[in-house]
Amino acid sequence: MEIEKLEDSRNQVISGKWDGPSSGGCHLYDKEYEPTKQDMCTWVRNPKYLLRLATREQVEVKITLSRPEKAWKKSIGANLVGCMIGFYVYPGGQNPT
Repeated sequence: MEIEKLEDSRNQVISGKWDGPSSGGCHLYDKEYEPTKQDMCTWVRNPKYLLRLATREQVEVKITLSRPEKAWKKSIGANLVGCMIGFYVYPGGQNPT
């Protein structure tokens, strides 16, 4: 295995969190799966980020989603599935279906 340090100009960290009004859960909480329970359609409230690259050339991008391990250790031990995290990547200019 080879480890390569990225130049600072090629590395960016954005901190955010899902809480209160922005904690909508997974895509199963969308109108496609909960059509009769509009109060359950919370997925659209999740934070969204736009990644815009200043090039038209094909590039390789690595996205890492993480959380503080120590703060989550007990919750993960009690409910591994309920504590799963993930994200979706969509091409720009398109609404996800």
